[in-house]
Amino acid sequence: MGDIQHKAKKLEEGHAWQETDEVVEAKVKRPLDKVIPVRLPSEKWEELRRETRELGVGPATLARKWILEKLRRVMLTRASNISHDERTQKGRGEKSSDPRRRRRETEERRRAAREIAQLAVEAVPDPDALSHELDTTYELRDESGGST
Repeated sequence: MGDIQHKAKKLEEGHAWQETDEVVEAKVKRPLDKVIPVRLPSEKWEELRRETRELGVGPATLARKWILEKLRRVMLTRASNISHDERTQKGRGEKSSDPRRRRRETEERRRAAREIAQLAVEAVPDPDALSHELDTTYELRDESGGST
């Protein structure tokens, strides 16, 4: 009788547990029960696939992580804005803020965030090259009688 058959027979007979067996608690994560279908252009899908291959995860996993990260940031920003608004109102002795003003300020913050997101990423200079450039600049100033 093979090992698997022997174990199956023990289970059927009710002898699955041995005196030396240890009970272990396993934490089971709550199943993910909501699905969001997301439509992407083919080129964006390919970009996502390339990223997932580099990270070693599936597209749905990466998309879920990105969504959760963004939600966390939004919630933190919202909490920070509410906290700031409460401090500002207390400082001015206001009881409530004007909803139109709050909407305008919120839209200004969103516009600024969109503008920041559109900025090009600048290359970081090599620290040694930058240090050399700064040293050279200061040496030239010292030689020409300029102040440092």
